[in-house]
Amino acid sequence: MSCIAPLAMDIHSASAARGNTNGALDRARRRIDGVVCERASS
Repeated sequence: MSCIAPLAMDIHSASAARGNTNGALDRARRRIDGVVCERASS
């Protein structure tokens, strides 16, 4: 979590604030972000 860690944390915080109704979506988004980070750093 280096490329967009602040963004990922914002997504997580917003999700928790709404009762985590989009938890699955947020997990998928973080997974995609992780792939993007790996490709950007390689």
